[in-house]
Parts: sequence; C-alpha cells; structure tokens
Amino acid sequence: MSITEAFFISLFTEMFGVPLTIYFLSSFFGVPLSPDPMHGHLLAATLAILGLWNLEVGVLVVMVVSIVILLVAADLIIDGWRTVYHGEGRLVTTGLYAYVRHPQYLGIILGSIAFLVQWPTIPTLLMFPILVFAYYRLARREEKELTEKFGEEYLSYQKRVPMFVPRFLGRSTLEQ
Repeated sequence: MSITEAFFISLFTEMFGVPLTIYFLSSFFGVPLSPDPMHGHLLAATLAILGLWNLEVGVLVVMVVSIVILLVAADLIIDGWRTVYHGEGRLVTTGLYAYVRHPQYLGIILGSIAFLVQWPTIPTLLMFPILVFAYYRLARREEKELTEKFGEEYLSYQKRVPMFVPRFLGRSTLEQ
C-alpha cells in the first residue's frame, strides 16, 4: 500500500501544489505552458501544441478518457472485492475472476493510468513502473499462498486464467 500511497501523494501534490513538471517543461525545455488548470492537462496541452486540436477540445477528450478508465477501474476493484467477500474463503473463479486472476490489482493499475492520462507528472511517471512491479510481486506472493491453500485446484485455475490481461485483449507477458 505504501507505494500506491506514494504514487497518489506525488500526483496530488503536483496537481494541487507546486506544478514541478510544468516548471521543468516550460523553463528547461521551452515548452509554452503556464501553471493554469488547462495547461495542467499535459497530454491535452501537448496535442494542442502539436496542432492536433485546440486546448479546450484536448482537455475534454483527456477528461472523458480518464473518467471512463477510472470507472472501469472502480468497477474492477469493487466487483472483485465483492466477489471474494461472498466467496467466504473458497477459491473464487467466477465473475471477473473467470477472466483475470487479479482484477482488483488491475483496477488499481488502470486507475493509476487514468490519472497519468489526466495529469502526467515527472514523479508519477517515475513511480508508475514501480507501482506496477510492486503489485506484480504482491500478486505472485499471494499466488504462492493460494497454491498452498488450494493446491491443484488453484494450479489448474492459474493455467486457464491470465494474471492481469484478459485473453480477449491479447496475450500478456504477465499472464503466467
């Protein structure tokens, strides 16, 4: 949890505090940004600077995309928790767990991606791979415990269901 907290603290400190990323980009690299809410959406500002669309349209697109990703993330976390809770200690392989073994962690990662789309910052760009790696390691540790608890039943489930990326979205290097 502490890496997740660090990710969100760095994100919101920069979002509502000192806009360090905007300062670096505008001062050191000459990118025409100002520390206002519109330019704070760096993806939208970048696309506007590149002439792909105006800043207002870019902010709208960035907000809609990030909110949709956040809603999917929240659903994964809530539905995953609810399914495990109602499993009452049994191995859960239905619902979201029929598609991925760790829907809640996938939800946390997607939520982090949504914030990166909405407000990419230098600290969060640096923290994101660390966050993903930490949840991958946590998932691996939990899988060892589940193998000890459920034995062959879990091993069979593990072979059928990918770790984070559902099969209908393509194969993942993090599947096994």
